[in-house]
Amino acid sequence: MQNIEKYLTRIEKLRRDYASPWEAPVIAFMGPYNTGKSTLINNLLGQEISPVDVIPATSTRILFSYGQRFLARVYLGGREVTVLTERELSRLLLNKDFREGKIARVEVQLNNEVLKKMQLMDTPGIDAITGPVDFPEDLEQIDHIVYLFHQRGPGETDRKAIQALLGKKRPGELSFWINCNLGQCDGSSLEEARQVLREICSGEIQVNLIDTATPEDVEKFRLYLEEKTGTWLIAKLTEVFKELDKQIPDITEAALHESCDSLFLSKLWEAREYSRQVIQGQNIIKSIPPVSQQVQNLVVKPVTDPGIFNHTPVIYGTNEAPDPAEIRNSIINLINRISSEPVLQPYTRVVKELDLIAGKLERETYLVTATGGFSSGKTTFFNALMGEAVLPAENRPTTFAITRIAHGSQKKAVVKYARQVVIPTHFKEDNQALICRHELAILERWLTEPDLLTNIKLLKKSRQGMATEISAPELLQEIEQLKQTFARVRREFKGARRPWKTLFKKIPLRKFNGTNSTDYFEVYFNREDNIELDLNQESDRMVLAKLAGSHLALRVSLIEITHPAIVLKTADFIDSPGLDSVYHRHREITGHYLPSSDCFLIFLNGKGVLTKPDMGVIERVTRLFDKTELSRKVFIIVNFADTLNAREKEKVLNYLKTNLDPALSDRIHFISALEALKGRDKASFGHLVNQLKQQLWQSRCQENFIHRLKKSKQH
Repeated sequence: MQNIEKYLTRIEKLRRDYASPWEAPVIAFMGPYNTGKSTLINNLLGQEISPVDVIPATSTRILFSYGQRFLARVYLGGREVTVLTERELSRLLLNKDFREGKIARVEVQLNNEVLKKMQLMDTPGIDAITGPVDFPEDLEQIDHIVYLFHQRGPGETDRKAIQALLGKKRPGELSFWINCNLGQCDGSSLEEARQVLREICSGEIQVNLIDTATPEDVEKFRLYLEEKTGTWLIAKLTEVFKELDKQIPDITEAALHESCDSLFLSKLWEAREYSRQVIQGQNIIKSIPPVSQQVQNLVVKPVTDPGIFNHTPVIYGTNEAPDPAEIRNSIINLINRISSEPVLQPYTRVVKELDLIAGKLERETYLVTATGGFSSGKTTFFNALMGEAVLPAENRPTTFAITRIAHGSQKKAVVKYARQVVIPTHFKEDNQALICRHELAILERWLTEPDLLTNIKLLKKSRQGMATEISAPELLQEIEQLKQTFARVRREFKGARRPWKTLFKKIPLRKFNGTNSTDYFEVYFNREDNIELDLNQESDRMVLAKLAGSHLALRVSLIEITHPAIVLKTADFIDSPGLDSVYHRHREITGHYLPSSDCFLIFLNGKGVLTKPDMGVIERVTRLFDKTELSRKVFIIVNFADTLNAREKEKVLNYLKTNLDPALSDRIHFISALEALKGRDKASFGHLVNQLKQQLWQSRCQENFIHRLKKSKQH
């Protein structure tokens, strides 16, 4: 810390002697809404000045700069409003015009020591439904961007935003932080973020963890910013001193040509003063110790293993709703008893018909599908249903294939590998095409590793519906051509193979269609290798967890989990990949599975509820139903409710009711899947389970069971 203190002291002297607080660098805070941008700014300033709320509160950019007294300028509807008190500004920022984005921008001057060193800009969440479509027009005037992720790491919206920012800013002008405001961070999202940024930026990018509400983390972050602004100041003053140094000979020369003694002395004094400033300033700069690595080490936050909650009992509270599984079993038992009556044995046709009815009832299944953004708690919810952490759940995306969870006497998982895998070469986005780099990188690995290649029976490529066979070397060459087509920078690489860390870009879809490039590849394997895992064994659970990040994930068509949890008798449950994941295949898998479900659970993160991706998920599901079905089949699950107080829950509820279809107003449930897994969220979790039973009973079971009983009576 001694070097850091020396650094800050010398930088402060430079700033005091040679710089003005009104010329301080601008630090902009960007990222999805509720990632802690406003909270972090408030904590840096030591006062609640930027609006903070559980729903989107910042709908325009707010620039905080130094001033000897408080003064705010609000640019509203083409006019400027001057605000003289903090209370008046607070009321203005919370009013309807601000919430609806009618204010163009806000500039606030504060007498704050931090603002003598840097200007801070708060920005709207990039994914808020009330947020901006584009970034600020004066992006080039921002000296550094602090980009904050949710604890789950980057999603598809983040990827698009960062790519857009890198079109105008260099990677070194951005820093990336994961806000661990939902409790312990397991580190998985940290590695995921680094991988995503490595692909976007074509190089290694540092990502840090921070809890924006923890004073210790905020203090370390302040030191990080002071080192950044200090580096900026050194670079700026170095240029200033160079310019002054260039002027000294000209001023001296001009002084020698002065005939007037007073003018001669005046110019000579000016040259002397410039020389003094240059020498003194350069000496201070030379004496400043390098602390960049030391500060970087200081902000490194250790990750924590949250542990596994094994065999935690989950009590679901009351059993108000009819249990379809119990009623069905009772009917089956009744029909079986009737068909086994001695008096009916001569009537073989009747007995056969009764057995058929019982068989149909026994085979009948009901399906509940969970969908939503990645890391919104879907997998933890299913673990809570089973009463133990069976499925892998991390901050990053871990559900890579459809996982069907059903009742069974044994705790086991069957991983089914497809015999045929279709790998797209690109995906479409707003009449643009972008390479499917994750899928093609795995395909390239399959074709270049001998042990993997021997398991491939046949390869095909398809272009505009026409499929033709292709050899492995030819397919690898096609992949290289695709990389060239989408490459941002065209240059040759050693070995003639373009590495996957190369930066790729979107191209117009019509341009891609004109290249005669392949639309997708088909890979046929020699056999369907299914594996069975004993989920009582920790080693087998680890095998299941590691599949998500392996090359085998692309081959998995379905994971079937069986578990003896009583609630699983009611229905089969589907755990699906996040629809806002950066892995586009995840969205396609989930989308194909939606139409066959009896109930839908749409998961939202209570600390970042109803983002633009959330609205996309909800609209995608709600298009499948009319108003009546919508109010019956769809449940909105607000997870992480334990992080919200009563007032915040009320705000979130009102926000959802305002922005969602009225048919969903009575289908909003607040739960904490993690607390339920620990056995602490019994009431709300149990209420949701009962609501699901009630819905299945009303929509599928009640009339069906009555029909079966009447049919049995006829026989």
